[in-house]
Amino acid sequence: RNEVQGIRCSRSHFNNPRAAYCQVCGISMIHLTHRLVPGQRPTLGFIVFDDGATFALDRSYRLGRQPDPAAHVDIIAIVDSEHSLSRHHADLSFDGWDVVLTDRGSTNGTFVWNETASSWDRLAPDSPRVVATGSHVALGRRTFTYESATRS
Repeated sequence: RNEVQGIRCSRSHFNNPRAAYCQVCGISMIHLTHRLVPGQRPTLGFIVFDDGATFALDRSYRLGRQPDPAAHVDIIAIVDSEHSLSRHHADLSFDGWDVVLTDRGSTNGTFVWNETASSWDRLAPDSPRVVATGSHVALGRRTFTYESATRS
């Protein structure tokens, strides 16, 4: 499940084919021939919650106040003193090199900040959405930011 197609820098580090610089050594990838090869997807970044809790995006997660464990998914139980989270609120997963967020029919919704409109976009239940680096996400009244591990 963690194998993806990527490219190697001149020092053989495995990278996202869209990377301008190697995630490991920082060498420029611009002048390389982008020959795709299979490899293990590295950590794509981190989600940082409003209380400072940080989780590496090296695996899929089920998020909520008391999420049920599932095969191939780790859980993040989020403390929610305002009771705005559903038991199983949302999932974070991967599509190749992209981080994907899916609302699981939560009562109070899952939102992604739309910088252009200066407003929150509510995700439709069970409709996966690719989350860009730097995105702010709200699960009920709790928020997190997705920070990429790659240099652009």
